[in-house]
Amino acid sequence: MDSSLPVIDIHPLIAGTVARDRVAKQIGQACREYGFFYIVGHGVDEELQ
Repeated sequence: MDSSLPVIDIHPLIAGTVARDRVAKQIGQACREYGFFYIVGHGVDEELQ
């Protein structure tokens, strides 16, 4: 198992594109394998983060 956490672009979930199914599968896999993951593409302003 890789020691780094997965980074998942969730923009397709927010945008409602057909790629949302792929993102959902990535999230499921990350949860099963690591229990955690990083997200990008969420649209939250960097200053607010």
